[in-house]
Amino acid sequence: MKERTQTILECGMRYFIETGEPVTSKALFEKYDFGIRPAMIRSELSELCEKGYFTQNHPSGGRIPTIKAYKLFVGKLLEDERAFSCPSKMTIFADELAGNLKRGETKIFTDELSRHLDIFSIGYASSLDRCYESGMYGLLSNLDTESRDDFLDVARDLELVESRIDEMEKLWLSQDLWPQVYIGESPVTKSKQLSVIVNRFNVRGEPFLFLMIGPMRMDYQKSFKILKAIENSM
Repeated sequence: MKERTQTILECGMRYFIETGEPVTSKALFEKYDFGIRPAMIRSELSELCEKGYFTQNHPSGGRIPTIKAYKLFVGKLLEDERAFSCPSKMTIFADELAGNLKRGETKIFTDELSRHLDIFSIGYASSLDRCYESGMYGLLSNLDTESRDDFLDVARDLELVESRIDEMEKLWLSQDLWPQVYIGESPVTKSKQLSVIVNRFNVRGEPFLFLMIGPMRMDYQKSFKILKAIENSM
């Protein structure tokens, strides 16, 4: 993929994650400086549609990122160390969260981080006989759908998440690369409306799995930043 096309894709993803509005050449031209006119941006977006990175319901309408686009975007974020740099305010908050973990206050940790990211979070440690959930309202209120069936799919997923974590725990704890990211269907959710980020922490010598479940349009970079900052404070 050409560098300019890659840049337009990444900016289109950032625009959609931030606003929830379909991506248009006019919106990108006004927000970002690519050094080209809207007609050329439109041509690039059309090419990205043809390659499966965006969908467009109407010829004159905006474009919506596909799972393929999300996976490329998130993969690039994970490879870019600059994406993990934190402002001082976030670093202070991360220090507080790390302190919660060091003291074994996993419920407070789960509640605070869920509130910070405005997503559904699960803190899970079978060895400590602990499983905390927080933020379901944030998840449901941020879903990009009004379909009753989609809401029911998500509700069904959330009812089964804990048992599915039980099944995945051994495999996850054998992994060395964190965080684990799933876009669309995951080992613990089947709904294509959701994304899941899983991270592992050590709490007083025992493994503690932390799951962040949000809409596909969740703020991945913010999540990665705070996870890295917590890790650095542990």
